Amino acid sequence: MSGFRGGPGGGRGGFGGPKPYDDAQPIIQYVQNRLPINTAPDYARLKKEYGLGWHDLPEDLNDVQVQKYNKAPATKFKEKIDLSVNWFPLQKFKVPERIFHYEVTIERVKEPKKDAPNPKPTKVEKKGQGTRAEAAQVEAPQQRRLPKPLPQLILQRVISEIKRTKNFHGIVSDLSNNVYASRQLESLGIDLIQTVRFKDLDQEILQEDDDGSVKVTLARTDLDVDPGSLRALNEHLAQYGTWKGYDMDVSVRTVVEQVYSAFVKSLPPYRFIPVGKSNLVRWSGEESSLGDNVVCWKGLSANISMGWKPYLNVNVEHCPFLEGKNIVDAIASLMRFNGSPVDIRNWRQWQFREATSLLKNIKVWYVAGGRKFSGPIFSVLQTSIGQTMFPYNDRTISVRDYFQQVYRENLDAGHICLALRGGRAQVPAELCTIKLGQSYNRKLNEQQTSKMLVVAKKNPDVLHKEIMDQVGNLALSGPVADDWGVNVSKDMLRLKDARVLKPPQLFYGEAIGMNQGKGLAVITPQDGSWSINQASFKFFEPVSITEWGILVANCNIHDLSNFRRLLIRNGVDNGVIFQNQNPTEEYIGGLEDVKDNFEKSRSNVEKLRKCFENFKAKKCQIVFVIVPKKNSAIYCHVKQAAELGPDSKGLGVLTQCVVALNVDKGQPATINNILLKVNSKLGGKNYIMRPPEPIKEYFNLIDCPTLIMGADVMHPPPGAGRKIMVDGKEVLLPSPSFAAVTGSLDRTGMPFMMDIKAQMKAGRGAAEVIQGLGESVMKLLQGFRAKSRLIPRKIIYFRDGVGEGQFPELLHIELRAIRNVCETLKDHDGEPYRPKITFVTVQKRHKTRFFYHSPRGIINAPAGTVVDREIVHQVHDDFYLLSHKGMMGTSRPTHYRVLWDDSDFTADEIQHLTYYLCYMYVRCRKSVKIPAPTYYAHWAAARAKALADGMELQFNTPEELTAYMKRHPDLMKNAPMHFV
Repeated sequence: MSGFRGGPGGGRGGFGGPKPYDDAQPIIQYVQNRLPINTAPDYARLKKEYGLGWHDLPEDLNDVQVQKYNKAPATKFKEKIDLSVNWFPLQKFKVPERIFHYEVTIERVKEPKKDAPNPKPTKVEKKGQGTRAEAAQVEAPQQRRLPKPLPQLILQRVISEIKRTKNFHGIVSDLSNNVYASRQLESLGIDLIQTVRFKDLDQEILQEDDDGSVKVTLARTDLDVDPGSLRALNEHLAQYGTWKGYDMDVSVRTVVEQVYSAFVKSLPPYRFIPVGKSNLVRWSGEESSLGDNVVCWKGLSANISMGWKPYLNVNVEHCPFLEGKNIVDAIASLMRFNGSPVDIRNWRQWQFREATSLLKNIKVWYVAGGRKFSGPIFSVLQTSIGQTMFPYNDRTISVRDYFQQVYRENLDAGHICLALRGGRAQVPAELCTIKLGQSYNRKLNEQQTSKMLVVAKKNPDVLHKEIMDQVGNLALSGPVADDWGVNVSKDMLRLKDARVLKPPQLFYGEAIGMNQGKGLAVITPQDGSWSINQASFKFFEPVSITEWGILVANCNIHDLSNFRRLLIRNGVDNGVIFQNQNPTEEYIGGLEDVKDNFEKSRSNVEKLRKCFENFKAKKCQIVFVIVPKKNSAIYCHVKQAAELGPDSKGLGVLTQCVVALNVDKGQPATINNILLKVNSKLGGKNYIMRPPEPIKEYFNLIDCPTLIMGADVMHPPPGAGRKIMVDGKEVLLPSPSFAAVTGSLDRTGMPFMMDIKAQMKAGRGAAEVIQGLGESVMKLLQGFRAKSRLIPRKIIYFRDGVGEGQFPELLHIELRAIRNVCETLKDHDGEPYRPKITFVTVQKRHKTRFFYHSPRGIINAPAGTVVDREIVHQVHDDFYLLSHKGMMGTSRPTHYRVLWDDSDFTADEIQHLTYYLCYMYVRCRKSVKIPAPTYYAHWAAARAKALADGMELQFNTPEELTAYMKRHPDLMKNAPMHFV
């Protein structure tokens, strides 16, 4: 593709718009004329009006910064409301002029073990375990690493002792590797080497008997922040009462947030529990069972955030934890055993593999000889405690006999044996209990997710009260707070004039069965939703289906004819015509519903491919595939057989999967939702959007051809992959991540295409930055040009799933990749092609919540509520937007950060554009929580995962897997939205 030259498309008619937006106007109106979505563009006018060109982007990563926003604040709104936000102002805030930083190292003090009841570590010989098993040793508790909660307990002890003995409260810790002090510890006579005994720690969390101790060393380092910068920070806040417009140095902001987050963690008397990268304060002992050995703990998260002022952001959290139960009972529950699984003599190979997979790295404790020991599970051995042997006192002894002779434990010889601590210890499973306080890091299953939603669902008034109560209980005043210049307000931030944006208007098709001159229907959504079930008009552009088919895969359907009849009837209501009312129907059985299994996946795909060959021979435009259940592995195999390209033996058949239960129920709402997807997949448009008349600042997508992009990366779960031998050592080759980029295909912004790829990061960790983004962008530009015969004048890129620390790297790599591919093209006049690019991040993982103080009490804020002051960055363009109607519990807004903007959009323009894109999601008749392009990127990444199911580990490189996932050309040409 050397450039965008070529003839423009033809057009249709003029545009007769609806009346100006009015809150009292009818929800549904009609206009007579079609929209000019395909009229020939006047490129000369567009170039003059919208221009081309880029702002300067530094070449060196170290020089790249998020763009600053210096334009007027947003002013447009539908209404203003009284809103509170769970951010509590820090009053009279003053950072110490000097902050001293100490790095923490913790080492065990080696002491001779007295009267050790266990043999010294020796090599173990186990039946059937091979050379790897020979390296395993009997239990050696004195050699194990520090348990994960132990550094927290140790540092809490160190800090509390310094406060008690030296009466110095200006010391805090992040309870990990860092200690901060407002004065130099050495000058106060504080010893930088401390000894802590395990017996002095909180035994409720430790859950282990240990006579040992540790040496804690505090090594002073130089903070990368100038004391003068801290002084300037205080002076600006004292003089102006705000940091708005204050260009705070990134290093200063980072250090202050780190130090004051450590301050929060040092507040007594709360107990912090590690949960991923954050911490949970568990104030309530209550727990709720989620099933399969998982319980939900309720707690509090609190952290300092730097907005226009310093704030304490507090929220109630519900996190899944492992249930503290006997490991044998856990195995019975996890693996659905009928009766006790304690005797392994009837186990099969897959049960050992599954048990090890489910239990690996879970920490357990057990009592032996009156003492409590603990360690992480390494594996479930395939030999029982009576068969697992090791040398002991110049003889060979079984684990069962050892525990019977040394610890007086009477156990059956056929019972389960666990290998702990990397295989160095073998312990009977029935003696082991899962340690409390271990967060559950796996994905919750469908049943657990449903129970979690019930437990965590809190109406806004209830959540508001819980937060207020817990903030009142925090020790937010006293010597520690005084030393760090903190005085936390007991009231949430109150915004009595928060803006609510006006929704867009949606254009549907012509009236059905009426000859009264009615034309296009114009719908005005109400609080983020709209219903057309009682109205009589078509989709904006409905499709006509000549041939179609139904494939029933591995399930029994009571009345398939009813499903067929409902599709045809409801299709007519929406303008979708199924011309052949007797579709091709086939049934297939014998498919194995197992994920991530190469052999079974390949067998299923081969069987399904034969069915799809028949459908393709009959020129079916779409095949409805009935699958047994939601999240079935058969869904993945259907997509592989139907969608993959010729090189991967795919056929290019468009499919729509439907769960068997939904077919049997035959609910009209379900059928209508299916038709929304079917019409979009086949190239139709359900509706298109038009902004309200008064929003003059909104640049018109229909007037200005704009490529709207979304991007996301889906990562594998921790520990996923296969083990390979490298230089004689076993190394885990991790599963790849899946990157997806979506792009609009015309200037309505409704049809989209996508590009997917597998990627891996060199070394440890997942690859978050999208590799080879330029290739994807080129495909999207070509797709836009081919579909609309137009050249995009602007590119708006919504990027999901990244944190603030990655912003410079994203701009340096991803923004530059987009620019580089554009520079290889020519504009319509032969000049360099430099469309203006806007880069916006979409952040869902935050703790901010809105509470609307309505005449009816505290309820969810309405769709369109936006907050762009007080809790946002001092000089960047960012805002919180609640774009959807809350259906249950308390709604969570989405946080948007404009990292780069060549178009220099006003705040009104970017906020309205973002909000309107949340109405353009084709799978439902509601606005959604994030813009449609980003949502589509999520589904595209999920489709990549489905296409690779069972195949991820069969390829040596991500590039090979990406080539395998290439979709069939027929599918990409005829159904670019096949992934929705």
